[in-house]
Amino acid sequence: MLDCDVLDDESFRRVLDITPLHHREYLNNVQNTMEKLKENDNHKCVWLYSYRDDWNVLYEFQ
Repeated sequence: MLDCDVLDDESFRRVLDITPLHHREYLNNVQNTMEKLKENDNHKCVWLYSYRDDWNVLYEFQ
C-alpha cells in the first residue's frame, strides 16, 4: 500500500505514476475537490467511497 498526502504534489505524483492513463484525469479531479474542501471549508477529514467496490475510507488531511 502506498501512503499519499493528497495536498502534496510530489506525493500525489507518485500515485499518478502507477495509475493507468484512463484514470489520471479522474484522480486529478478528486485531488482538486479535496484541496477545495480543505482550503475553503476547512475540513479535517473526508470520506472517500467507491460504489463499484462498496468500499470506503476516512482520509485525514495531514
